[in-house]
Amino acid sequence: MKKTSLFAIALLFASTMNASAENNNGGFQNNNNQQIISVTEIAELKDGDYVMLQGNILEKTGDESYNFKDNSGTIVIEIDNDTWAGITVTPNDMVIIGGEIDKDMMEPTIIEVDTIQMAK
Repeated sequence: MKKTSLFAIALLFASTMNASAENNNGGFQNNNNQQIISVTEIAELKDGDYVMLQGNILEKTGDESYNFKDNSGTIVIEIDNDTWAGITVTPNDMVIIGGEIDKDMMEPTIIEVDTIQMAK
């Protein structure tokens, strides 16, 4: 009887710990479920907002700067060399990029890209 009670208490404790771990209020959040927006919608958002865009990288304009185009317009994006992770892209390839809006006074808005993948 004593063993059964101890086992029941241990089982209850373990299930409570598992529920607590699943219901924490922090940690990783998957951005893959974030809605893809258009280039023109960026004007409505604020500096530092995270966005996902789908379109084409048209050309390289600087060391890590590129012109990106979707159906609504174009914007300059910055992609660090290590962000490419081995992906090769041509202007004909549809890509999905994720990154942070960078709005500086007296400068055009850019997207600092931290993820890039081929669109399916």
